[in-house]
Amino acid sequence: MKNTRTISPRALDDRTDALLEDDEVALQSDIECDRSREATARVAQMPRRLFPALYLVSHALAPARRRAVLAFAMFIRAADVESEREGEGADERWRRWCERALAAEPPVEDDILLAFAAARRRYGIPRAWVQAQLAGLKPNLEVHRSFDDLASYCHHTLAPAGLIMTRLLGADVRAAGHEAARFAMAVQMSDVLRDLDEDLNEGRNLLPIDELAVRGVDVEQVRRAGSTEGWRAVMRRALAANRRLYETAEAGVARLPLAGALAAAMLGALYLKQLEDIEGADFDVFRRPPRLRARHLLAAGAAALRVLLSRVARRATPRVWAWPGRDTARESTVDAFGAS
Repeated sequence: MKNTRTISPRALDDRTDALLEDDEVALQSDIECDRSREATARVAQMPRRLFPALYLVSHALAPARRRAVLAFAMFIRAADVESEREGEGADERWRRWCERALAAEPPVEDDILLAFAAARRRYGIPRAWVQAQLAGLKPNLEVHRSFDDLASYCHHTLAPAGLIMTRLLGADVRAAGHEAARFAMAVQMSDVLRDLDEDLNEGRNLLPIDELAVRGVDVEQVRRAGSTEGWRAVMRRALAANRRLYETAEAGVARLPLAGALAAAMLGALYLKQLEDIEGADFDVFRRPPRLRARHLLAAGAAALRVLLSRVARRATPRVWAWPGRDTARESTVDAFGAS
């Protein structure tokens, strides 16, 4: 299907550049009070069940960076929950929560805000990046008409997190910023595809409605009766676009310190295995949603090994991830940002 509203990769990189312009020199400090250290230790255990893939790969990091990464993950989740609260005064409550979240000294009773504030101070995370991330989490009720709209949504909701995470991992964000944003977009798109059933239960359909319409797809019918040819076609395009994002982010792994590169490589491998599971389930994410499985650890280990071998061989742009059909000709109608 010809898309008349194509967002180019360069346009999304320009949005990332705008975020990078807000990289003000933040005051860094390793000083933590007892309360902050205790909160950070407690928060570091929270992702074990909520984000098992991230919790697993975070063990590749030095202890302080690992705790900072996990604190940031829990911060995003807490902000996501707060942003979706409804009812009278919801907007005002969200505004006040953001003020507390951005405060240099957040409330001492909030472990998550305390832990992330400590990470911000330690690693010099710009306030503007956190503001952009919070703005991206506020629910956007605009309907996605094309894969370009979905790509734009993924950039808006998680690209700032990619920059923050890159700094937490100890990399030069200026050098790796574009790839960091694309990796965050790829993870967000994978989450969208995995969580379609949950989102529909909450009244959100994040898939492009024009793509669904042109193939005659009734999503509710697919939920009830299983995949149709039209649904398979839409999902194949979605998975191809998602994999293309991982591919365009791959060069950034080489710009990370070794521990960060290992963590990023393993995390990407785990998400890519979930995409394979979606294909293996005939794209039925409603009754057979992908989940982290023991066999996925082999792919994560293989990705880590590729990183190690590339460092020994001093390859500047290593091949980190593998998936079925990667080395065959890519669909001419699909790139990371929709149809061309």
